[in-house]
Amino acid sequence: MRAEMTSNKYALLRTTLAAGVAVAMAICVGCDGNQSGAGVAKAGDTPAVASAKGKPNIVLISLCSVRADHMSLYGYARRTTPSFEALARESYVFDHAYTQWPKTAPAFAAIMSAKYGHTNGVMRITPGQFLADEHKTLCEVLNDAGYQTAAFVSTAAVNSETNINQGFQTFEEVWRDASGRANPQRHIAPTIRAIDYIEQHKNDDKPFFVWAHYNNAHYYYDGGGVPPETFVDDDHMGPSEVVELRRNPLTCLDIPADLEDPCYRPLKRPDIGGLHRGAIQVDLRAGGRTIHPRATDLAYSVAVYDAGILGGDRAAGALIEELRDLKLMDNTIVVLVGDHGESLGDQNFYMEHGRFPYDSTARVPYMIRPVGGVKEERIDAPVASFSLAPTLLDMIGVAKPEEWEAQSVYAALTSDEKFPRWVYTESGYEQMFSLTIRDNQWKLIWVPDETDQLLQRNSQFELYDWRADPTESKNVVTSHKDEFGQLVKKLQQWRQPWYEQAAGLKSGGHAISSQNAKGLKGMGYIGGADDIDPAMLAIQDVSVASPDDFHRVGVVTCPNPGKPEQYPN
Repeated sequence: MRAEMTSNKYALLRTTLAAGVAVAMAICVGCDGNQSGAGVAKAGDTPAVASAKGKPNIVLISLCSVRADHMSLYGYARRTTPSFEALARESYVFDHAYTQWPKTAPAFAAIMSAKYGHTNGVMRITPGQFLADEHKTLCEVLNDAGYQTAAFVSTAAVNSETNINQGFQTFEEVWRDASGRANPQRHIAPTIRAIDYIEQHKNDDKPFFVWAHYNNAHYYYDGGGVPPETFVDDDHMGPSEVVELRRNPLTCLDIPADLEDPCYRPLKRPDIGGLHRGAIQVDLRAGGRTIHPRATDLAYSVAVYDAGILGGDRAAGALIEELRDLKLMDNTIVVLVGDHGESLGDQNFYMEHGRFPYDSTARVPYMIRPVGGVKEERIDAPVASFSLAPTLLDMIGVAKPEEWEAQSVYAALTSDEKFPRWVYTESGYEQMFSLTIRDNQWKLIWVPDETDQLLQRNSQFELYDWRADPTESKNVVTSHKDEFGQLVKKLQQWRQPWYEQAAGLKSGGHAISSQNAKGLKGMGYIGGADDIDPAMLAIQDVSVASPDDFHRVGVVTCPNPGKPEQYPN
């Protein structure tokens, strides 16, 4: 009988996700009113850090490639996140949270180790990405505290060979089936397996820590479990904009004339200036992976991407509802966090993430529902997403490792203590990767690599008033010299002890199995080998550079491109 009930539940879950937005909204009838079984605390109450039974359970829900500003949770016009909106009514919601590296493996290495990529060694510039055992992870600390730990991840980017899974007693790569092929149920598999685990361990003496990671919004965009055309041609459809569909083109940079060859560094970057292979829409009507006739319509691609966010919301929402049905929410901390966003044509960067430091990819969803819930509280201050680990430990009364770099924000949530003033992000594919510092109003980007400068704003420095200019459309580095001077000094102080050594890292030295390599290549995480010019390893001194002397250089057609450099996708 038990097996039959479980089978019926999963059949209903699959049907609900596949039926699209109408049915998906129907399961969230309670989302627009009072929640049953929630045990919401009254306004002003301080949430308990542990129940009478001991330390609380922890459920970590993470999302890949989800832009915060495309979630209705954060005010987006399309209703992409009804389940997360319901959870938000019982949670601390961070309106301005930022990843420490806008790429999946580096982002989760930072979250789990509570260390920056330059410290834990997992950066986009290190193709053999591997989190060394010496870095104590959140999971390992929870193991020591008596937790049972399990993870169910739907992306090859955090497979077991990255060692980001270190400490998990159960770790399942649900993106593939037993034969190693793509799991046709990968969009709901984290929910199914997490529910199985929780039902099996809900009455154990030890609390559990469960991580469910959802890849529904990642390319190839296919709706992530709901019909991909759910939002196509709706009232919020943007104007049609035809974008070039690229496979393996060369983007040639018009380098300044003082260099010998104006096309000496052509780039094989099909995601700059046009749609790359990762954005090709699957035409489900044709029954296979064929190019959809509307694939070059940017508004269409964005609508299908938004459907993937809804698909992730529906899948994760089913897990949250199961926690309610099992009466576990009064003894469970629920966390939502993203690894990075997605650049949907912003800054001429199409359907990608990782290279550029802009908030389309750096800003992420982040909220914490404590035991028993709280009345929804929106946090306006900027916060770092890797604050998650020390914050959780504070909430359950467990000391954090001394070597962790991330700071807990729990005291700032529950007292008059202020949030950390500075938030730092690392980004890029070059050995001389970019650094970003922001405070409560200003954001400074340091771009030491010449090629990245040309692809971005043609400047070594970019300064934005991110409050007034959230799309980062106007670089005001020359008109706000006082703000620039303060931020650049702080940034230099932060990077001085470690940058030169970190910029010299080329590989983690860990081979990738053919099976995982196939999965990573299919998702665009690996491509050709890096070809780095040794001269670019020289570290520039940000204190003496003048932001007034930079010129504008365009992207042109290269008449004789020669041999292109190969950059990772």
